[in-house]
Amino acid sequence: MTKLKKDKHTQARKAARQNISHHKRNALAKSKIKKMIKKYDLILAEGNKETAKTLLSEITKTLHKSSQKNIIHKNRASRKISQLTKKLNKLQTK
Repeated sequence: MTKLKKDKHTQARKAARQNISHHKRNALAKSKIKKMIKKYDLILAEGNKETAKTLLSEITKTLHKSSQKNIIHKNRASRKISQLTKKLNKLQTK
């Protein structure tokens, strides 16, 4: 755990505490997204379309929630969803 500075003002101390907890929460959310995307890529490599569809909807939901909570930018979430959907569509056309 990082040490907090000995600030004079109580607001500064509180802000430092909040930064630590927000950082942990954001890191957990980002790692969850990355793990889901890696799992999605593995499923696409296997060629399992139905499982990929269900996982894509879960990823979409997670990305939208993360963008609403300002963990990731909304344009980044939209771009990721678009990229993942393109991969699934490319697999379905084959």
